[in-house]
Amino acid sequence: MSKMSDRLPLEHPPEASLEDLVAGELFPAERALLEAHLDKCRSCREKLASLSAPAGEMLRSFKPDALASGSAEVSGDFWHKLQAALPDLDAGLDPFAGLPVPQVCRDELNVSEPLSWEEIGPARVARVAADPVQDYVCFVIKTPGASVFPHHRHLGTEDLVVLQGGLTDDFGHMGVGDYRQYPAGSAHAPLMDTGPLCVALTLIRGGLEFSS
Repeated sequence: MSKMSDRLPLEHPPEASLEDLVAGELFPAERALLEAHLDKCRSCREKLASLSAPAGEMLRSFKPDALASGSAEVSGDFWHKLQAALPDLDAGLDPFAGLPVPQVCRDELNVSEPLSWEEIGPARVARVAADPVQDYVCFVIKTPGASVFPHHRHLGTEDLVVLQGGLTDDFGHMGVGDYRQYPAGSAHAPLMDTGPLCVALTLIRGGLEFSS
């Protein structure tokens, strides 16, 4: 019988997630985690480009007069990305100041208020997105080097991408840009690498159960 760690992707998101990204079927927080990984991972960027090629051909097949008249349908995700590329004239204080969060992730998360930090053991966590209907919460986490995040079990899946530093748990080591999806029922107590703060984005579905 194989161990659960044998069934986990150790560095990259599932290809199905990249396909959903191309199809515009992900929520902003889900896109943010994938974009954080893509920012550091050339192989996944190349895979995404390959998956995106058919969509690009479809857009190029639109006639200019059709686009001008509005007769061609353009997805909401297309407009979202177009707006993200324009200057934000109303941008104020950066809630992610001092954190290594790629700009594309900031655009997806669209956080406008200062982050509210809470302590969980040695870590500090701040919620940056949530959807009660889809039952997920997205957090940015910063944990001191060489410290251990409290042992917990996932009641649903958890997607995690490392933005700074690194960590090791029963499923292997994760460095900057690495992406892992933990299945429901998995449990761990990640040990942070010695050195600077470990900073990560995590998207949790179904909640966590901490050991007493």
